[in-house]
Amino acid sequence: MKKQKWPILLMMAVLLFNFACVPVRADGLSIKVLSNRSSPTTGQIITITFALNVAVDIKNYDIYVEYEPDYLEFLPKSDSTKNLVTALEFFYVNRFADNQIVAVATGSTHVSSTKLFSLAFKALKPTKDPTTTTISVTKIVINDDHDDEPARSSISFTISDPVPQSDVNTLKSLTISKGTLSPAFSPDTRNYTAVVGVDDDKILVSAATTDSKASIKGGGTVKLSEGENTIRLTVTAENGDQRTYAIVVTRPTATPSPSPSPTPAVTVPGPGGDTFSVSDLPEGVAVPAGFYRTVKEMDGRNVPAYKSLQGDLTLFYLVRDDGTAGFYYADQDGTYLPFLTISLPALNWPILNPDSSVDIPSGFIETEMTVEGQRVKAWQRQEPEGRDPEYLVYLMGGDGNRRFYLYDRNNQLLIPYQENAPVPTEPTEPSATIPETDPVSTTPTPATPAETPESAGSGAWQLMTFLFGILCLVLLGLVVWLLIRQRRMDNLSKPQRPHIRRVD
Repeated sequence: MKKQKWPILLMMAVLLFNFACVPVRADGLSIKVLSNRSSPTTGQIITITFALNVAVDIKNYDIYVEYEPDYLEFLPKSDSTKNLVTALEFFYVNRFADNQIVAVATGSTHVSSTKLFSLAFKALKPTKDPTTTTISVTKIVINDDHDDEPARSSISFTISDPVPQSDVNTLKSLTISKGTLSPAFSPDTRNYTAVVGVDDDKILVSAATTDSKASIKGGGTVKLSEGENTIRLTVTAENGDQRTYAIVVTRPTATPSPSPSPTPAVTVPGPGGDTFSVSDLPEGVAVPAGFYRTVKEMDGRNVPAYKSLQGDLTLFYLVRDDGTAGFYYADQDGTYLPFLTISLPALNWPILNPDSSVDIPSGFIETEMTVEGQRVKAWQRQEPEGRDPEYLVYLMGGDGNRRFYLYDRNNQLLIPYQENAPVPTEPTEPSATIPETDPVSTTPTPATPAETPESAGSGAWQLMTFLFGILCLVLLGLVVWLLIRQRRMDNLSKPQRPHIRRVD
C-alpha cells in the first residue's frame, strides 16, 4: 500500500510545476499609452510608451499601433524605439502600412511587467484642422491569447510651432571686488586678467546678463589659491546657446616672514657713500601700496623685501647710522636709492633712476628736483621764451612699465613723453592740483598714461567754441527773421486807406 503512494505524489508535483509555469492573466486588463511631451512643437522628438495597467507574466506580445503620418514621422532607428520587457530577447517593429506599426517581442522565459515597449516619433507640422493628432492601439495579443484581448487605448495631443526664443548670451556688466579687470570690460571680450594682493584669499565676482531671460552659472564669492585662479562664468541664452567668460586672477605666492634682522645686520651702500643696514619694518610702518612682503637672499642670508605686484621692482627697508630710515631700491651699479613716488588719486608711481640701457631723449640736460625733501635725478630743456621749464622724470607706471614723463611745474601737468611731439605754445588747465612748496619740491599729480596730451584737449575746446558760435549765429538769424515776418503780418492786418482822386 505504501509503494502505491509514491507515483501519486510524483504526478501531483508535476501538475503543480506545470501550473506555476503558465502565465497568469489579470481580470480587467487594459493598455495605457503615455507621452513624454504633452504639447510638442514642430521638430521635437516624442517618445510614446505602451504599458499595461497591472503587472502580468509576459512571454510574448504582438501589438498594432496606428498614427497620422501627415503630422508624425516614425523613427525606427531611434534609441527610444525599444522593448521594455527585459526577459524577451527578440524584438522588432515593422511598419506594414503608411500609418500602421506592429511591435513583436518573444522570449524563452516569461517575466512579470507592466511596461511593454516605446516608439519614437518626430513632430512634422502644427495640428490645425483637426486641432489634435492621435496615436492609438488597434490590436493587442499577449502570450498568444487571441480571445482575451486587453482593452485598447489611444493618446491625442496638439502640435504647435515653437515660440521664438532669444539667443542673446552676453553680459552687460562684470565686476570684481579686488584688483582691476584687464582689459576693461566689454560684452564681446571673453577673457580677462586681474592681480590681487598676497593676503587676498577670496574675491567677489558680480555679473549681470544683457537679456533678462538668460542665466549665469559661476561667479559669486570665489576662494583664491596662491598663483593663478581661473574663474569662469557661463551665460545661457533662452534658446540654450552658451557663452563663457573667464577671469584669470593671480594671487602672488606668499613667502615665509623673515626672521628678525640678522645679526650682524646686512649692510648695503647708499647715496653719498653712506652705509645702510637692512631692517625689518618697525611697528606702524606699512608696506607701500602695490607691493607685497617677501624675502630675498643677500650675502647668504634671507632679508625682508617688498616686491611690486606689477613690473619688476624690489624695495628694502634700510636704516642709516644716524637712525634715519626708509624704503630704498637698488640702482644698476648696486647703490641703493630712496624710493619716492609721484602721487595720483589712489595711485603712487615710483620715481626711478634709468639704467645704462635707457637712452636719455635728446635736447635734455641732467639736473635735480626735490620730492618729499629728497633730491632726485631729472632732466630739463630750454623752453621757448616766456615759458617756465619742464622736468623730464623716469617713472614706473601703474601697468609696471617704465618710461619718461614730462612734468610741467607751472601748470601742474604730467604727461607721457613722446619723441618729436610738438611743444605746446599755450598753457592749459592743470589736470590735477599738487601742493605748492618750493620751486622744485612739489610732488606732482600725473595724468594716467591713457590721458590725452594738453594739445588734444585745447583742440577739443576750440572745436566746441566754434560750434557754439555757429549755433548762436543761427539762433540770432532766426530771431531777426521772426521779427520781420511779424511786422509784415501786422501791416497786412491793418485796413488800407482808400485812394481819393480829386476831380475838378
